[in-house]
Amino acid sequence: MMYFDRFDICEAWYLLAHDWGLYAVITRLEHDLHFRPSPILSYDNISENAKEIYDWNDAIFIADHRLAENYTYNGRGKQSLEDIIRRQQDRSYGG
Repeated sequence: MMYFDRFDICEAWYLLAHDWGLYAVITRLEHDLHFRPSPILSYDNISENAKEIYDWNDAIFIADHRLAENYTYNGRGKQSLEDIIRRQQDRSYGG
Protein backbone atom coordinates (compact mmCIF):
# COMPACT_ATOMS: atom_id res chain seq x y z
CA MET A 1 0.00 0.00 0.00
CA MET A 2 1.29 3.42 -0.95
CA TYR A 3 2.17 5.93 1.73
CA PHE A 4 3.19 9.59 1.61
CA ASP A 5 6.93 10.03 1.17
CA ARG A 6 8.03 13.14 -0.72
CA PHE A 7 11.23 11.60 -2.02
CA ASP A 8 9.41 8.51 -3.37
CA ILE A 9 6.80 10.74 -4.98
CA CYS A 10 9.47 12.87 -6.67
CA GLU A 11 11.38 9.83 -7.92
CA ALA A 12 8.23 8.16 -9.25
CA TRP A 13 6.99 11.32 -10.99
CA TYR A 14 10.43 12.06 -12.41
CA LEU A 15 10.50 8.62 -14.03
CA LEU A 16 6.90 8.94 -15.22
CA ALA A 17 7.60 12.35 -16.71
CA HIS A 18 10.64 11.00 -18.50
CA ASP A 19 8.81 7.92 -19.79
CA TRP A 20 5.75 9.85 -20.96
CA GLY A 21 7.62 12.89 -22.32
CA LEU A 22 6.15 15.29 -19.77
CA TYR A 23 9.17 17.55 -19.65
CA ALA A 24 7.34 20.39 -17.90
CA VAL A 25 6.96 18.07 -14.90
CA ILE A 26 10.70 17.38 -14.92
CA THR A 27 11.39 21.12 -15.01
CA ARG A 28 9.02 21.71 -12.11
CA LEU A 29 10.61 18.94 -10.05
CA GLU A 30 14.10 20.26 -10.71
CA HIS A 31 13.49 24.00 -10.43
CA ASP A 32 10.51 24.46 -8.11
CA LEU A 33 11.09 21.50 -5.80
CA HIS A 34 14.89 21.38 -6.15
CA PHE A 35 14.77 17.64 -6.79
CA ARG A 36 18.06 16.31 -8.10
CA PRO A 37 17.71 12.68 -9.18
CA SER A 38 20.50 10.19 -9.04
CA PRO A 39 22.26 9.76 -12.40
CA ILE A 40 21.40 6.06 -12.20
CA LEU A 41 17.71 6.61 -11.34
CA SER A 42 15.62 3.85 -12.87
CA TYR A 43 12.56 1.82 -12.04
CA ASP A 44 14.79 -1.02 -10.87
CA ASN A 45 16.49 1.00 -8.13
CA ILE A 46 13.61 2.95 -6.56
CA SER A 47 11.84 1.89 -3.35
CA GLU A 48 8.80 -0.37 -3.33
CA ASN A 49 6.66 2.61 -2.37
CA ALA A 50 7.97 4.64 -5.32
CA LYS A 51 7.26 1.67 -7.61
CA GLU A 52 3.67 1.54 -6.37
CA ILE A 53 3.28 5.28 -6.97
CA TYR A 54 4.78 4.90 -10.45
CA ASP A 55 2.65 1.87 -11.34
CA TRP A 56 -0.58 3.45 -10.13
CA ASN A 57 -0.07 6.66 -12.11
CA ASP A 58 1.30 4.82 -15.14
CA ALA A 59 -1.89 2.74 -15.24
CA ILE A 60 -3.93 5.95 -15.25
CA PHE A 61 -1.85 7.34 -18.13
CA ILE A 62 -2.21 4.11 -20.09
CA ALA A 63 -5.98 4.07 -19.56
CA ASP A 64 -6.26 7.71 -20.62
CA HIS A 65 -4.06 7.06 -23.63
CA ARG A 66 -6.34 4.20 -24.69
CA LEU A 67 -9.33 6.47 -24.17
CA ALA A 68 -7.68 9.09 -26.37
CA GLU A 69 -7.15 6.54 -29.12
CA ASN A 70 -10.84 5.58 -29.04
CA TYR A 71 -12.33 9.02 -28.40
CA THR A 72 -10.16 11.73 -29.85
CA TYR A 73 -12.61 14.42 -30.87
CA ASN A 74 -14.18 16.98 -28.55
CA GLY A 75 -15.80 19.30 -31.08
CA ARG A 76 -12.69 21.48 -31.36
CA GLY A 77 -10.37 18.94 -32.89
CA LYS A 78 -8.19 16.17 -31.65
CA GLN A 79 -7.37 16.14 -27.94
CA SER A 80 -3.73 15.94 -26.98
CA LEU A 81 -2.46 13.39 -24.48
CA GLU A 82 -1.42 16.32 -22.29
CA ASP A 83 -5.04 17.56 -22.17
CA ILE A 84 -6.24 14.13 -21.11
CA ILE A 85 -3.52 13.79 -18.44
CA ARG A 86 -4.30 17.28 -17.13
CA ARG A 87 -7.99 16.37 -16.91
CA GLN A 88 -7.15 13.15 -15.00
CA GLN A 89 -4.90 15.06 -12.61
CA ASP A 90 -7.70 17.56 -11.99
CA ARG A 91 -9.99 14.65 -11.13
CA SER A 92 -7.37 13.11 -8.84
CA TYR A 93 -7.00 16.34 -6.86
CA GLY A 94 -10.71 17.15 -6.75
CA GLY A 95 -10.41 19.97 -9.28
